[in-house]
Amino acid sequence: MFAADTTSTTIEWIFSEILRHPRVMKKVQKELEQVVGMDKMVEESDLESLEYLNIIIKEAMRLHPVAPLLLPHHSIEDCMVDRFFIPTNSRVIINVWAVGRYPKVWTDAEKFLPERFCESNIDLRGRDFELIPFGSGRRGCPGMQLGLTIVHLVVAQLLHYFNWDLPNGMQPSELDMTEEFGEFTAYYSKIDKAVKSYFLSILDEHDQPKEHGQTKDFIDTMLGIMKAGYSEFKFDRFDVKAILMDMFAADTTSTTIEWIFSEILRHPRVMKKVQKELEQVVGMDKMVEESDLESLEYLNIIIKEAMRLHPVAPLLLPHHSIEDCMVDRFFIPKNSRVIINVWAVGRYPKVWTDAEKFLPERFCESNIDLRGRDFELIPFGSGRRGCPGMQLGLTIVHLVVAQLLHYFNWDLPNGMQPSELDMTEEFGVLVGRATHLIAIPTCRLKK
Repeated sequence: MFAADTTSTTIEWIFSEILRHPRVMKKVQKELEQVVGMDKMVEESDLESLEYLNIIIKEAMRLHPVAPLLLPHHSIEDCMVDRFFIPTNSRVIINVWAVGRYPKVWTDAEKFLPERFCESNIDLRGRDFELIPFGSGRRGCPGMQLGLTIVHLVVAQLLHYFNWDLPNGMQPSELDMTEEFGEFTAYYSKIDKAVKSYFLSILDEHDQPKEHGQTKDFIDTMLGIMKAGYSEFKFDRFDVKAILMDMFAADTTSTTIEWIFSEILRHPRVMKKVQKELEQVVGMDKMVEESDLESLEYLNIIIKEAMRLHPVAPLLLPHHSIEDCMVDRFFIPKNSRVIINVWAVGRYPKVWTDAEKFLPERFCESNIDLRGRDFELIPFGSGRRGCPGMQLGLTIVHLVVAQLLHYFNWDLPNGMQPSELDMTEEFGVLVGRATHLIAIPTCRLKK
């Protein structure tokens, strides 16, 4: 329950406000009695019906967003936001703590009044800029849905099972609500400095002279292009460092990208076809941008097919059956631990024709996607128990693969034929290649 500081801090603030306002506690406990009953535990399926609990949590998160400042954004062009001019290349930081207490938006902004949301459609998902504790849009917190579910369930259970009082006869008005700012920023600066230093040390290592016969890798190639000083695509060591951080920050993302490139290198016709699509959609004189991704249809089905054959986590997190049930022809008794083998699902011959073959075109006339709605393809799981970072992970994978295929041609080393590429898997918590992929890039964009 309290593994993440953000979740436990949010719950602590919610209880602080409830204990400070006894009428709110009585009202939400009455709702719990009516919806759940006094002889039953709160379950996740009850949460949608707990309307007053929902607006309590909204109001607490308006006053006490656990991260007062959103992660920095970067302006790619001059723009006006309200009456403020923001020049190109500015770092923009949103103060959500101040937004939630802005008196021109919120009546009695400093007061805890859950009822303000009774007739309001404002929610926490980032669509309403008055209330954005998780950020908004594609840059919003990828763990929002999971975090909200945990907060709602824990608060509901604690209020339903127990009555709560302040210690030593303390009155609600005496409860200290002083906030402590700054710790996150201090830790973030230290971590950010350490991570950047680590990646720059990798670049320093690659700047050293190579021993005779030592193979060049991706970083060597990037540094070589940087030093060559192509006029139209200039970048420096800090740009190379940023690319490394984007590409290799998570094992799951980098493992997925490695498998996608393994299949593309094993099937040259696929590489030619997707590079032709990139030429037509993006052009040979321009970098791939996130806005291009929706138009790259063939790239999308390549990634689907690679993730069908090579889900990075072969087994989903365990589920628990709360009652006896039948799944297909299998009887699953109550209290069983159920583990889904998505690696086997993606290769099931009764669902997939030529299941062991890499055939992106199988998705051309299919509406199956990776979001967990189609049980034939669930590398991220499904429903509320699905991976909370799915959207962010997919965007990173699409963008990195598109950029690498657009900027470079790729070949296997030492004249190796595509059919000779070793595709042996190494099983564990993640399924990676038994031997890392080695490929040789050559620049293909116009200089």
